[in-house]
Amino acid sequence: MARPHAREKAIVGGQRGKEMARPHADALPPIGLSDVRVVDQLMKQLTLEDRRRKAIHHLCEEIVTIYRYLSPPALSIDEAKRISDALALFQHVAGHPDTRTPFLNAHLPLYLYPFLSTKDKTPALHQLRFSSLKVIVELIKDDNTEVVSFLLQTEIIPLCLQTVDFGDEATKTAATFILHKILFNDAGLRYICIASDRIFALVCNLWNAVASPSEPSPRLLKNIIHCCLRLTDDSRASDILTNWLLKNWLPNLLRDAAFCGCLNKDPANVILFQQFLLKLNRQNHPSTFQAGGT
Repeated sequence: MARPHAREKAIVGGQRGKEMARPHADALPPIGLSDVRVVDQLMKQLTLEDRRRKAIHHLCEEIVTIYRYLSPPALSIDEAKRISDALALFQHVAGHPDTRTPFLNAHLPLYLYPFLSTKDKTPALHQLRFSSLKVIVELIKDDNTEVVSFLLQTEIIPLCLQTVDFGDEATKTAATFILHKILFNDAGLRYICIASDRIFALVCNLWNAVASPSEPSPRLLKNIIHCCLRLTDDSRASDILTNWLLKNWLPNLLRDAAFCGCLNKDPANVILFQQFLLKLNRQNHPSTFQAGGT
């Protein structure tokens, strides 16, 4: 899988940050993407190949200039807002049917991964992680096999699991949505379930998010349940869930008033969770496990 070219890789590593090249003379001028009219105008112009190339070139230049501020973190909120504005246009390009494939062919999602790799919890980096994840969400939301195949060749799954482990509520929700969409593609399910350690890593991160001191939102919980429900379609994953999750974690979880209160906030989540339990415990007595702990 191709990576950003050598200059950008050097910037990521901090080797040539001060040698950052200036945008070419024919690149687009600085963009105030907070102005919706500017975004609309640029999207219309992106139907032209040459204009699209110049626009994407400028956006990539904007993004790359920030890499050297990621480690150690020295990014201000204003700088994060500027890059988030650029990523907002990336999001439009990623989601548009006419530009999605060129976006993938140019391996542009890889420009987002340095933001997802950071572990610092500063507000500026949380904002950049969330903006980057929104681009991936836009790519994958339509269950496009081409998108899933591309993402599986990259580090998106470990990056999403890392985000689930330490991110804030918004980034965890976006990351689990991406994992859910990958799993619901047959190639994605096979990729995860080909090895037990991948299944364990996924399940541990998901259920740590559920059992964390901060109560998960209904949207986050729905994504997590969707992921676990889909894992039951694979025999290896189902065995791991039965022997580990069902016996060790779920009994205590179902007696946890905070979890049950969160679950019962959304009737759709209750139904999903019951489907998961019934499918997982199909050889036992489903009535043993009732949503709400009764």
